[in-house]
Amino acid sequence: MGFCRTNLFKRLESSGIAFIQSLERHILRNYIYLHAIENGEDIPIGTQDAELLDTRNSDEDSDSLSIFNLDAEAQTDEDLEDELSLISAINQRETAYRQRASEVYELYRTKFENRFRWLRPTLFKKQLKQNLLSDARALIGILSGCGEWDATHDQTLNELVQ
Repeated sequence: MGFCRTNLFKRLESSGIAFIQSLERHILRNYIYLHAIENGEDIPIGTQDAELLDTRNSDEDSDSLSIFNLDAEAQTDEDLEDELSLISAINQRETAYRQRASEVYELYRTKFENRFRWLRPTLFKKQLKQNLLSDARALIGILSGCGEWDATHDQTLNELVQ
């Protein structure tokens, strides 16, 4: 986990868009593994093609989530509606990730099969499935709090332009 955290931190230092892209790829990898586990298929182990993991081209709703406060404090009807809207948006996003994972897994299994070593999901602890799902959902929550990336507020990019 420390390795992932370090890489994500370095991507955040690079730029906001690099960080968001890394989160999206990480989430999609989780769903590829989940797809394999849930369908009793072998898990692809090895370097995954970044182009296939880019969700921006295949997930039109990826930036459409709004920022909401999900505190357990007393809520107005409007707050409850906002929370339900966010939950719905997250569910839609999860569905989109699952669909994309299925497509990518199929490409890995057919066209790119020789790029990977394939491991039976039974070699892993049973809690792997729940851990992957929990991780993916937590990262989707982070993305939902990011909002859309605005290049005008990216200091690294602005310094490069200057």
